Amino acid sequence: MTGKFVISRSELEKYQYKLKAKNGQTILLGKGYNTIESCQKDINLVKMNLQVDGLLERKIANNLFYFDVKNGNGKTIGTSGIYSSIFAREGGIQSVKKSASDASIFIDY
Repeated sequence: MTGKFVISRSELEKYQYKLKAKNGQTILLGKGYNTIESCQKDINLVKMNLQVDGLLERKIANNLFYFDVKNGNGKTIGTSGIYSSIFAREGGIQSVKKSASDASIFIDY
């Protein structure tokens, strides 16, 4: 296994997933979901949509680089960490793709 999705609950009773790399670092973060089922649904979409470059939106803010994974309707379903360069962000995309491809889902709450 290269990575794992961890679902947790916030203080506001929302579910959120984190994709963790093999080294334990969080490399992709989901938003808050009302149900665990909708969180799991987006995890499965992330796994599929990472393979479609048109569903990855590369972004820049304050000279820092990151990317979002979108669903078919253009809604963000995952946001990466921050990278210091375009080159590092592209490496991060490859890392997320590799980690997510066969990642299991763990529930931690």
